[in-house]
This record gives sequence, structure tokens and C-alpha cells, in this order.
Amino acid sequence: MSVSRSDLGLSCPSKGKFYVCDSATVRFIGCCTIDPCADGSGNCPQNDLAAASFSSDHYDSIPKQNCAAPSNDTQWFTCKSSQPFLGCCDINPCQNDGCPTDQVLPATLSDNAQDAQVFLTTTSSATPSSTPSGSSGSSGYTLPLGAILGIALGCAALVAILLAILAYRCGWLARNRKGEKGPDGAASHYGSQGREYPSLSRITS
Repeated sequence: MSVSRSDLGLSCPSKGKFYVCDSATVRFIGCCTIDPCADGSGNCPQNDLAAASFSSDHYDSIPKQNCAAPSNDTQWFTCKSSQPFLGCCDINPCQNDGCPTDQVLPATLSDNAQDAQVFLTTTSSATPSSTPSGSSGSSGYTLPLGAILGIALGCAALVAILLAILAYRCGWLARNRKGEKGPDGAASHYGSQGREYPSLSRITS
């Protein structure tokens, strides 16, 4: 199993937070009281630098990184002491039980991708285990049975309402058309008094 950044127990005992600015101009790594990654510069001013610590259990898992210019790489230290230290320091912190805040130098990720990887991997990786028998390998989300039943009942009620409205409309139209063919319609064909016949005067004339 490979070691991840979260496994290292990185911390800032005195002040600040631990940052890894992988995509910044300066690939800063270490403790800072401001966020050096926010503006993309990766620059942590000297007054904002702080000493970084780690879990001594992973001392052998931390490869050498770089120190920002004008410092040189010989000033990178990883100290397994009562107060573990990692980073760049103007003195040897392993011989002085730590690096004083005013002696801390800005550190950067190694140009060697493999050496830098431990600070870029956020979760541990292990060989995947086989899926237990009787369980599905899918991790997709499924709705609870109650929600499915609720949706189905809601849809059924909506369809019933629509059918009732449609039936009412059809019945109303049928009654309306039947009314148009009633007595008034017959009067228009036969006259107000029934069928008209020629008067006797018009026949005899």
C-alpha cells in the first residue's frame, strides 16, 4: 500500500496551515499563515512562514524535496526527533531540536515527480478487493421503495384527474349539441306554428 499525504500527519505546531501548491508558479510546500496557493504565485512571505511537522512513523516515507531560490537543496531536512521537522531551514534543525520560526525557509515540491507524489496523493491506494458475493458491484444511487410508491401513486392520481376532466368536457359537449337540435331547431324548419301549407285563397285563384 502506498503512503498518502493524509497518512503523513502533517501539521503546523506553532502557527499557520500546511499547504501544497502543486499548480502554482512556485510549488510551495509547508506551513504558512496565509494561503500562498490562492493567487497562483505559491509565495509565502518570510514573516508568514512557520515550521512544519509530521508523524515520525512515516519518516522513511518522505523523500527529499527542494528549497525555493535563493536557498539550495542542502537546506532541506527531515528530522525524526521529539518534535519532528520537515522542510527547509537556515540551520540544521535535527541538531537543534527544531527550526526556529525566523530560520524557516520556503520549501518547494521536488522536480522528481516520484519524490513529489507522496505530497500530491490525498488518499491511500491499495489493491482492490473482490466484490463480496451476493452484493452488486454498482455504486449507483437507488430510490427507496417508499419514494418509488409515492411517485407511482402521484402519477396515477394525476392521470385519474385528467381523465375525469376529459370525461366531463366530452359529456358537456354532447349535452350542448343535443340541446341545439331541440324544439328551437324544429321550429326553424316548420315555422312557429308547424308546417306551412298554401292558403285556400291562393289555390282557388
